[in-house]
Amino acid sequence: MLCGGAPSEVALTDEQGAILAVLEVDEIYPHDSLREMRAVLGAPTRPTRLVAESAGWPTHYLAGRPRVLDLPRHRLHGPLCLTPAQTRVRLAALGHSNVVAFQTRKPDAPHPRGAH
Repeated sequence: MLCGGAPSEVALTDEQGAILAVLEVDEIYPHDSLREMRAVLGAPTRPTRLVAESAGWPTHYLAGRPRVLDLPRHRLHGPLCLTPAQTRVRLAALGHSNVVAFQTRKPDAPHPRGAH
C-alpha cells in the first residue's frame, strides 16, 4: 500500500534521461546503504568507491512491476546490448549451449593476480 502523495508509477531512465521503462510502484521501503555495503563488502580496511558512492543514494527502495518501453542503447556497445532471450539465441547460433556468467562480489577490488 502506498502512502498518500506517493506516485503510483515512476519513469526509469538512462543517463541521458531517455525513458526506458515505467515502474508500477507497489511498495516503498527504507534501507540502510552503509549496512548493505558492510554485508556485501565485509568490513573493508579502507573506504571503497562503492561505499563512498552509496552515501549519495536515495534512502528508500521502490518495488513493483516494470513495464519496459525501450532497451538501453550504449553509444559504443549498442549491438552487443541484448535481452536474455536474444543472448541465448546468439550463443546457440555460435554453438554454445552451456554458458556461465557471474558478477564479481567486490567490483572495485583489484584482481588477486593483478590482471585487468
